[in-house]
Amino acid sequence: HTRYWRDWSSDVCSSDLVVSKLVERVLRDVQVMIATSEQERSEIEEISGLNALCLPYGINSKPIYSSRKRDLKTLRILYVGRFAAKKNLENLICSIPLVQAHYSETKFYIAGYQNLSEVNRLSILANRLSLLESIQFLPWQTATELEALYANSDIFVLPSDNENYGLVVADALKFGVPCVITKAVGISNLIHLFNAGVVIKDSSSLEIAEGIIKCADLEYSKRSSNCLKLVNDKRSEEHTSELQSRQYLV
Repeated sequence: HTRYWRDWSSDVCSSDLVVSKLVERVLRDVQVMIATSEQERSEIEEISGLNALCLPYGINSKPIYSSRKRDLKTLRILYVGRFAAKKNLENLICSIPLVQAHYSETKFYIAGYQNLSEVNRLSILANRLSLLESIQFLPWQTATELEALYANSDIFVLPSDNENYGLVVADALKFGVPCVITKAVGISNLIHLFNAGVVIKDSSSLEIAEGIIKCADLEYSKRSSNCLKLVNDKRSEEHTSELQSRQYLV
C-alpha cells in the first residue's frame, strides 16, 4: 500500500540512495499497488512501472449545511495537521498580512501541535509579523472538537509539498468549507474539477495569499455548494464502496 510512500522520502530519508533502496525493497514482490487518488496512481505507474489501482477513501456524506455564506467583514482560516516541514506553515503564516490587506479581521486557526516547542517556533514568526492576536495555535483535537472547528471556519488551507490524498481536506469538504491547496495534494484534481476551492501552483506566501483571497470572493457560496456536490458525487462512502467492489471483483 502507498499511504506512506511520500512521507518516507520527505520526512525520514535525506539520501536519494536510501530512498531508492527502500522503495526497491518494498516493491520487490509487488504486482499491483493501491493508490488513494488518481494523481498518486499516475505517479506510482510512472515511477515504478507497476500497475496501480485507485481506491479512494470514502467520506461520510451527510452534509452539515446545504451551503455556506460568509460574513463579509471577517475571514476565518483553518489548518489542521502535523507541524511538519512539508506543510509549509511558515509560508502560510507569512501570507496572513497579505490577506489582511483585503480582510482586516482575518483570524487564523492552526490545529495539531504535539508539543510546545512547535508552537514556540511559529510564535516567534507570528510575533515578528505582529500576528499574535490574529493566530490561535491549538493542540491535537478530538473528533468533536474538529467538527466544531470545521463548522466555524470559512476556508481550509493545506499548502503541502506533497500529500497522497489529504484526509483533512475531505473533512473540510463535508462541512462545505472551500479549500486552498497546492497541486501536490492528491485530491487537488477534484477540487479544481468541481470548483470546490482554489488549487495554487506552489506554496509561496504570495501564492497562498492570492488563493485565499480568490477563494473568498463573490463565488464563495457557489464553491461551498460545490464542496458538498464533490463529496456526494465522487467521494461518498456509497460511491467509493461501489468502486472498491468493482475493482476487487476484477
